[in-house]
Amino acid sequence: MKHSALVDKNSNGAQRYLTHSVFRYFGKYPPTSTRMLLEALWAAGAEGTVVDVMCGSGTTLLEALLAGRSAVGIDVNPISVLISKTKIEKAEIDKVAASLCSISQFAKSTLGVTLQLERPLLSGKSPNKIRATREAVQQMADATMQRIGRWFSPEAALQHAALKVAIDSMQETPESRLLKLAWLRTVRKSSYASSRTGRLFFDKQKTPKLPFELFVSECSSIEAAQSGLPNFESECSVIQGSALKLTSLTSPIKTAFWHPPYFALYKYSSDVLRLELEWMGADRKLIAGQEIRDGFKTSNPLDAEKYLDDCAAVWREMFAACEQGARGVAINSDSTLAKKPLDIFSKFAESATQAGFVIDKIFRRETVGTQAVYHKSADSEIQTKYDYIILFRKP
Repeated sequence: MKHSALVDKNSNGAQRYLTHSVFRYFGKYPPTSTRMLLEALWAAGAEGTVVDVMCGSGTTLLEALLAGRSAVGIDVNPISVLISKTKIEKAEIDKVAASLCSISQFAKSTLGVTLQLERPLLSGKSPNKIRATREAVQQMADATMQRIGRWFSPEAALQHAALKVAIDSMQETPESRLLKLAWLRTVRKSSYASSRTGRLFFDKQKTPKLPFELFVSECSSIEAAQSGLPNFESECSVIQGSALKLTSLTSPIKTAFWHPPYFALYKYSSDVLRLELEWMGADRKLIAGQEIRDGFKTSNPLDAEKYLDDCAAVWREMFAACEQGARGVAINSDSTLAKKPLDIFSKFAESATQAGFVIDKIFRRETVGTQAVYHKSADSEIQTKYDYIILFRKP
């Protein structure tokens, strides 16, 4: 298929501005490339709210807001929803400090351990008492360890359970979301899982820190990232839902953005975010049933057909949800199977036209740095060097 080059020479370090790094999210599309694609859409006449139907860690949402556009993000994964919300809002530091004091007091009363707070509680701010018993914390730890016990020491499990019980007792606010995301940032670091962001591997040589040793600094890191955010004039909402059934939208899509997981990428619910989802208490089986079927480590060519069938279903959902004249971007890549090229993108693009969209332009972008590392095919020894971008519209 004919294509033009999309050239983004920004380094990996250049992608970490503002809140784009509040969580190490595997397979995230580069923010600078995202901004370039949004600008291409707007130059072509796209208007209205930007709707990302698989928003992941919220990269598109933040870039749209920074450009003064409103945005809506949809994702089936509750961690993606949490990251996306935390990425586009500012928590009040005083309220976070008060909540940290409450958590520290709770930890002392239940486990006999306190958090090492980085700043004293400001005068006039008395922390809310968290009402739960050590027995409740122990039960939470025991229930979770039955599923993922090999990954954590008993002491780490108790501390994770205490943090979960404490944070879940709070009303959902920007401050509680910051605390929850900071806690989830400690999960992989306090486990025996390898530090790489992709597939879980048990690391026998690892000496993990305890959650309480990490939690406060993780809060401070998110606070620092949020502090650089401007006061957005445009609105943004994040919805938990599946792109396979876009029933949560209340108005037609005018500008669409869609970056499904690549065919050979890991499944987020079963591997990439498994430990975090288990501690959250999320139903991983339910989430997996609403994700696009993948082909990680597959040897069965039928898995590619299933993946493409799900992609076609999303194209049809988007066509039904888009208003006439709507414009959008979709990103995907080819792969391999048994060291042979696997044609994913052309069939992906064909599904767009079958759904009723018109393809105006196709870009090819070369992946570099750590992007190339995760940009694997179904064969772990082969990297897929490029991804492809469709600019489409509904006639």
